[in-house]
Amino acid sequence: MYHSVGKPHTGDTYGLTTSASGFDEQLRLIQSLGLSVVPVTKQAVCTLSDRASQIGITFDDGFEDNIGAAEILERYNYPFSIYMIASQIGKPGFLNANQLRELSKSKNCTIGAHGLSHQPMGAMNSKNQSFELVSSKAILEDALGMQVDTMSLPHGSLNRRTQELGQRAGFDLICSSRPGLNSHTDLNIFHLRRTEVRPAHTANTFCNLLFGSQDWKQWIYFGRAIAPLARSQWRPYRPFLD
Repeated sequence: MYHSVGKPHTGDTYGLTTSASGFDEQLRLIQSLGLSVVPVTKQAVCTLSDRASQIGITFDDGFEDNIGAAEILERYNYPFSIYMIASQIGKPGFLNANQLRELSKSKNCTIGAHGLSHQPMGAMNSKNQSFELVSSKAILEDALGMQVDTMSLPHGSLNRRTQELGQRAGFDLICSSRPGLNSHTDLNIFHLRRTEVRPAHTANTFCNLLFGSQDWKQWIYFGRAIAPLARSQWRPYRPFLD
C-alpha cells in the first residue's frame, strides 16, 4: 500500500511520499526476487495459486503524482490499483477526470473508490456509510465512463456493517489497511489485507516487508478494532459494532 510517489507534499505530517528513485528501487527488488505482481481484482485474487509469492501494488487517495508512479510501473509491466477519493477529483494535488480516464486506458491500471469524503466508515451509521459508498462509486463511474468494482477503506476504518453495505453498493473487492498475508485459509475479499510501505523503508527493510516482517502489526490493528467503547479515539476502527 502506497499513497504518493515523488516530492513530499507540503504539510504532510504522516510521511506519505516515497521518492521516485526509492520506488523504482523497490520494483527492481520485486523483480530480482522473482515475485509476481498481480492485479488487485476479484478474479485475480480469488484464483491465485501461491499467494506467498504474489503481490499487488496499490495507491490510496489519488494524488496527482501517481501519474509518475504509473510511468515507472509501466516500465516493469506491473499491474497496479489507484483508489480515488471521489470528492477530491480535480482538486489541487489530486488527479482530475481526464487523468483518471487516461490512466484507466492502461491494461495495467485499475481505478477504484476510496470513499466520497475520506471520512472513517467505522465512525458512521449505516445510512451515511451507504451514501459514501454509493456516491463514490457513482461519481467515479461517471468520470471514467466505466464500471468501478473495487475500493479501499479510508483510514482502514470499518464496523460490522461495512462489508455488507459495500457489497450492496456493488463492490466485489474491498481493501483494508490491516497488514499481513491473504492466505488460502482466511482470504476475505471484502477485507483484503495490505501492508503499508513507508518513505523511511530501506531496501533491506522493504525486502523483509515483502516476506512478512510487519505482519505482527495486524494484531495492533485488531486490538484497536475491539477496543472498549469508552476509548473513543479507537471508535473508527471497531469492525464489530455499529
